[in-house]
Amino acid sequence: MEDDIVANHTNLTIRVRTGRLAHAVASGLELTQEASENFARTGPTAPSTDLYEPNPSDPYTGPIVRSGASTAGVASGTAGYLFDTVTLGSDVELTGGLRWDRFDVESRAITIDGVVTELGRTDHMLSWRGGAVYKPRPFGSIYVGLGTSFNPSAEGGNFIVGGGAQFMDSVFRNATNTAIVPHYWVLNAIASYDVNQFLTLRLNGNNLANEDYVDRVGGGHFIPGPGRSLSVSATLRR
Repeated sequence: MEDDIVANHTNLTIRVRTGRLAHAVASGLELTQEASENFARTGPTAPSTDLYEPNPSDPYTGPIVRSGASTAGVASGTAGYLFDTVTLGSDVELTGGLRWDRFDVESRAITIDGVVTELGRTDHMLSWRGGAVYKPRPFGSIYVGLGTSFNPSAEGGNFIVGGGAQFMDSVFRNATNTAIVPHYWVLNAIASYDVNQFLTLRLNGNNLANEDYVDRVGGGHFIPGPGRSLSVSATLRR
């Protein structure tokens, strides 16, 4: 398999005021292109072995050679976004914005008999996101968000407890829309305690429900997402 990836991310942030409102406007442009070519191979059947006590000295008669079949594809992505964060006094922040994505994919498959199949698809999507942050205390905040995805959290102060929920909808994993990666939820949490001005203890929990989900797909296989994990850390300051 051969893979080539070219990507560019340009971001511009402008801070302005309109009367009593302070704006932080973030805009950006993303350009990506990924090309992949995979050559099918053939060879003698591998010898059977014991799963629990494999023998590394089992002979393999080989060799493995290309069968003549191959698949190649090119995927190009273009995205632009614009978000504005408005500060209302010292306690409230409002944020909102839009993101537009365009995704093009072209694939070409050749069988051992030389039959060529070409497919192509172009998708467009406009997504949005909005949120509000309220800071009742200098060391704490409450966040509410709504959009295509969200990850609310809270932190700050002597004792911090926060949590987040990530949702990924089901998506097609091929150009013909015949294979689907199912949707999933992932729940995370954090707790932190400032013992004193020099020591902070932190507990992180990821994928608390131990959800089985697909993190990434490509090359004819998928990569599962990490399972439940807990970590404890300590930060020392001088």
